[in-house]
Amino acid sequence: MKPLASILLVLSAALLLIYPLWGLLSPESYAEELMAHYVYAEGFELGKVQLSAALLWLSNGVLALSLVALAVFLYRPHNSALLQRSGLALALYPFVRAFVEVRIALNLTAHVDDAAVTLSISAEKLFYLVMGIGLMAIAKVVSAPGASRHTEAPL
Repeated sequence: MKPLASILLVLSAALLLIYPLWGLLSPESYAEELMAHYVYAEGFELGKVQLSAALLWLSNGVLALSLVALAVFLYRPHNSALLQRSGLALALYPFVRAFVEVRIALNLTAHVDDAAVTLSISAEKLFYLVMGIGLMAIAKVVSAPGASRHTEAPL
């Protein structure tokens, strides 16, 4: 099970890093994806689409880092620093994602007067934050001196 989980985590991280290539290699088709998410983003140049796709590497890279650190932790469970890094990256992801979304919106609507750029806080974004904090807490417990992995907590 451990190898399969690690492979799936690394493959997911690779897909996150490959996804922005769509916008760089085929900006015409990726523009439709962007217009679905950014209402005021019409009439922009294809160079703006490519820049927006490239910006995704920042947020996707943070999430990919979390997944890779978690995959390596599965093979080296004694190294709680990996779990700590995975949790930190996961907790930072919603903030980096929000920054990237605002930058993309500003990039795509720079040519429009009075375009509204909104920042939304959703349960999805908060989920990443909570899970990241959870991973960091687990790493802290695992790395605590005298912590035994084979004892059960009292009820």
